[in-house]
Amino acid sequence: MTMQGEFSHIVIVGGGFAGLTAAQNLKKQKNIKITIIDVNNYHVFQPFLYQVACGDLAPSDIAVPIREQFKDYKNISVIMDEVTVIDSDKKIVFTKNATALNYDYLILAVGSEDNYFGNEHWREYTIGLKSLKNALKIRKELLETFERAEIANHKKHVTFTIIGGGPTGVELAGAIAELTKQAIRSDFTHINPLDTEIILVEAGSRILSSLAPSLSAVAQKSLEEKGIVIKLNSKVMDISSHKIKLSEGEEIESDLIIWAAGVKAKSIKHLLNKDEIKLGSNQRVQVNNDFSLPLSVDIFIVGDAAEIKGKDNKAVPALAAAATQQGKFIAKVIRARVAGSKKDYKFKYLNFGNMAIIGRYSAVADFTWIKFKGVLAWIIWDLVHIYFLIGFRNRLTVFVKWLWSYITHGKAERIIIK
Repeated sequence: MTMQGEFSHIVIVGGGFAGLTAAQNLKKQKNIKITIIDVNNYHVFQPFLYQVACGDLAPSDIAVPIREQFKDYKNISVIMDEVTVIDSDKKIVFTKNATALNYDYLILAVGSEDNYFGNEHWREYTIGLKSLKNALKIRKELLETFERAEIANHKKHVTFTIIGGGPTGVELAGAIAELTKQAIRSDFTHINPLDTEIILVEAGSRILSSLAPSLSAVAQKSLEEKGIVIKLNSKVMDISSHKIKLSEGEEIESDLIIWAAGVKAKSIKHLLNKDEIKLGSNQRVQVNNDFSLPLSVDIFIVGDAAEIKGKDNKAVPALAAAATQQGKFIAKVIRARVAGSKKDYKFKYLNFGNMAIIGRYSAVADFTWIKFKGVLAWIIWDLVHIYFLIGFRNRLTVFVKWLWSYITHGKAERIIIK
């Protein structure tokens, strides 16, 4: 319990959905000081990364400086740095630039990264879509591929391959198809972007396996109508420079290979070096019902890095909606702790369903009790994701800007900067 006149120091590592939602819900607490640490100085709205990758949106449309969000709150500090060691006994966080911060409560919301399932050498030949930097890299590679083909006057068509048939892979495949068939179809003299081959590789029996089979079928049909080649039951055996070897022996030559086959939690265990840390699926840390560590109840792990069970006894998914709920919950727990309460809190996840955009004005949405497809699902996807925008002071302005860029195919965002 914090005595009158004293401050509890909350250190939050990670400026994603969970970390910033926690800060937003604690910022008005008078007896709390907050320090946010992140390797970047901005929060990025990850569900829109694929639109930056395909030139529909600019980075500034989906990212906002963390400092800007809290500039009116003198009890909040932001440090652009990387945490290297956590001394949980002395309650000190050490960073790469030699900063040492004492804390009363520590929130680790470090997020996730691409999971290559033990094949880290594939990272050299592919680009994932977990960061703004990589989204811009994909955009650059997409556009430069067409420029190289134009110079060479290629008779051979351009090929792009996306590995992974989840929401990220499906949305990216659909967006690349829109780029080639709408946005740049008349931009070149010696090549025809309409001839671009887009391949979506999925190890399972259907794409969008987290949605109802009927919606998976709708999405597959829609993508195939856009000319996208979908390879199901195709496990990737090896990846080398511009080449993919599949389980059935087929080899794909591709100008660009994009990895969207899964994510894992960013490593935390090396920071704490504690035997109490038990890892679950995809490197996520198993936590108590209130996200605290079993033997370090003043340390909380939230967001993609935490594994906690929902009411169906399944791990809560690594989604923006889940991370936002966790951020609000952990703020409530810390406020209670600071006030001296010893009440046990248990997180209850509200499942808002699963959605994926499959093209311009087309999407699928599965809310278990009801399912949507087409334009209505696309509108629902837009509204839900705009709702989860963190730190954007005027959601309506952002939405209008995004909608305009989407309708006009983001022409200004198809420049190549070297």
